[in-house]
Amino acid sequence: MIQFNEDEVCRLIRATVHYRDNVTGHEVIWDRYNDVLKKLRSYAEEVSPNDNAVEACPNFEYPE
Repeated sequence: MIQFNEDEVCRLIRATVHYRDNVTGHEVIWDRYNDVLKKLRSYAEEVSPNDNAVEACPNFEYPE
């Protein structure tokens, strides 16, 4: 099984947010990227020893 550390998950989140916000133009695709972000956030919370690992990612924006 592949496992990512906190820094790698933060980079995946930032890349996904950037792509979602700057490249994706269709609402359905934007929603799919939001679903991916939810999964990445959940994964980060599971693997991180810190309580605020996801919120500590620089340039992190996650609309609820």
